[in-house]
Parts: sequence; C-alpha cells; structure tokens
Amino acid sequence: MLYFYLSWDGYYAYLGCLPLLSAVTALLHCVLIVLLKKVIVGSFKKGDHGFYSRYHFCWALMMTLLAPVYPLIEAMHGTVLAVWFYRAMGASVGSRTCVHGKALEFDLLQVAEGASIGRLCDTTCHTVENMVIKLADVSIGKASDVGARAVVMPGASLGDGASLLPHSLVLKGEAAPAGSTYAGLPAEAVVLDAAPNADADAAAPLLV
Repeated sequence: MLYFYLSWDGYYAYLGCLPLLSAVTALLHCVLIVLLKKVIVGSFKKGDHGFYSRYHFCWALMMTLLAPVYPLIEAMHGTVLAVWFYRAMGASVGSRTCVHGKALEFDLLQVAEGASIGRLCDTTCHTVENMVIKLADVSIGKASDVGARAVVMPGASLGDGASLLPHSLVLKGEAAPAGSTYAGLPAEAVVLDAAPNADADAAAPLLV
C-alpha cells in the first residue's frame, strides 16, 4: 500500500510539473532559433538573391527551421512575449505594440510604437520573382493598424495613424499616408460611410 501511495504521489507531482516543463522547453526552443538565425543568416538585408545561391539555401533553411516553431509563436501573439521574440530575431518593434501574423526576415520589419498587426497577417519581407528572391523593408507607422488577414508587401509602408482594413493588400512600393484608411485588393484610399440610415451593420468603405 505504501508503494502504491508513493507511486501515485509521484505521478501527480509529475503532472503538476508538466506546465513548467512545457514553458521551459518552449523558451529553450525560442533561444535555439534565435542563435541558429545568427549563425546561419546573421542579418537579413535588402537586395536580390538568385535561386540556388548560398543565400537562397540559408534563407530556405531558416524558413524550414521556423516552420515547426510557428505554432509556438502564434501562441505568444498579442503578448509581450511575441514582441520580445521579434526583437531578439532582429525586428524593430516599438513599445505598446500588438503583434500577430507571420514574419521571416525580421531584420527588415519595422513596427513603430503603438502599432497593431492583426491575426493571420503576412509581414514577410520577400517576394519571389523569376527565380529571384527580392528582400525589402516593411514599415508599420506609429499607432497604425493592420487588420486581420491583411498584407503589407515588401517595400510598402503604412504612415503614422494609418489603417489597413482586413483582407486588404498594400502593393510593393506603395505608401499609405499618415492618418489614411486603405482597403481592397489592391488597397486604395477609402472613406468610411457612417450614415445612420446605412443598410450595412458596420461602416462601409467607399473609394476616394
């Protein structure tokens, strides 16, 4: 009976330690990814890189290593843990920011103070054109907002206080001015119709 009691006691103690073990494992996994990124890539820089070049293989390897970590990163989204991880990976992330979505070339991502990136957004900083990987900055201005599932393409930017509505796409080289609201595929400047007698439940965007 004593053995049975001690065995179950140890079992429950083990179960009680599982959350702590999971947290420590997750932390070590993140630290490992940060270190591997510094060794394999160093810092992502703007420029063009052909397929099958050394840079292409390093870039692809980093993407492969990050893939199994994305669920863990998603679990941290919207918290200060995500901000810390983005900074450790080289991104410029200001204070009081809310970060969701997917990123890869963190060194080219700039998220200013008070900005918000919604769920399932794409903030990767590359395009692939004619077997050439093209890297460019993505800039999210101060107190700006990127809606859920929206995309700010490499080389594009949102000015301070700008808003990109959900499911919208800012094309390469486009810049949403400060205080503007953009929507659509591709995104264009809009005004919100908040008329009391509007049929829609929410304000409808109208092209300027």
